[in-house]
Amino acid sequence: MVRFAYTFNGTATFPQFLAQDGSAAVPSYAFLSDKNTGFAAVSADVLGFITNGNERFRLDSGGLYGNGQPNAAKQATTGPTATIPGHTFQGDTNTGLGRAGDDKVSLIAGGVEIMQGVASAAGNYADIKQGVVFSGIIKRTIVNVLISQNIGDNDANMFLCDTALGAIILTLPTAADNTGRELTVIKQTADANTVTIDGEGAETINGAANNVLGVQYDTNTYICDGIEWYII
Repeated sequence: MVRFAYTFNGTATFPQFLAQDGSAAVPSYAFLSDKNTGFAAVSADVLGFITNGNERFRLDSGGLYGNGQPNAAKQATTGPTATIPGHTFQGDTNTGLGRAGDDKVSLIAGGVEIMQGVASAAGNYADIKQGVVFSGIIKRTIVNVLISQNIGDNDANMFLCDTALGAIILTLPTAADNTGRELTVIKQTADANTVTIDGEGAETINGAANNVLGVQYDTNTYICDGIEWYII
């Protein structure tokens, strides 16, 4: 039923526009040139978006989600946080993607922040908030080193050094930009040449200016606390 405006004491009054609930096949609000595209009332407080006679999205008090499927992706109406997802699922609204702050996206499961993706001037990284369980093979990128070089903030974390052509000096990246980073260095070859791992500027390794690998297969892993490097 459709009700139109009427005038009372010279004042125009516009009551509600009331229509049938409609369906995907026959939307209650459609268009003269496209009668199977429009809107229908799916149920109480749920609006269906229809194109070509098919329901595509639903909108309820919690947000916008896919075509009526129980686990469809959902755009929440509340502001996202590190534990409240803005992009979630109809049947699981405390799981999805949230926002921990500027340039920080949170992966949330069961209302708990599992991981945070961060973009910053110091570099881009994933901040793991909970325990990690690996069910597959972990592979590390290996760099083969033949000459001295500076290790960059975004370089690989394992360096295989061939000193057959001469001694190699590896300069570690700036500690302030690499908090929590681990680097592994291996002297691969059997010769008298050494691999020297040097701190950047005045930065130290276990309190010393550098660390030397002198024998074939000598290996050390270095970890950074944001101030200096340590051998583990």
